[in-house]
Amino acid sequence: MSEFSYEGSGSTSTHRKKLTKASRAVDSRAWQYRLVHEPSQLEVVGEIPEGNYSRKEMQQRRTDLWDKLFAELEKKVARHLKIPRQ
Repeated sequence: MSEFSYEGSGSTSTHRKKLTKASRAVDSRAWQYRLVHEPSQLEVVGEIPEGNYSRKEMQQRRTDLWDKLFAELEKKVARHLKIPRQ
């Protein structure tokens, strides 16, 4: 069993007339992650605000957000368990 769980949700809206011709960068995208440490029920939440991101840019932002939130959760759990800093 994993010690943490996560939820991710996102939205995309487009105003393109011909879906195959225009760049995805004109689409409006947003994303949110919620990570939970199951034994302690500590959680962190973060989001990428709605904006015009290309597919590649959105993937990078999601990766960056995940890394940031996971590090935050690790710190919270360490504090909760009173693990000394190194």
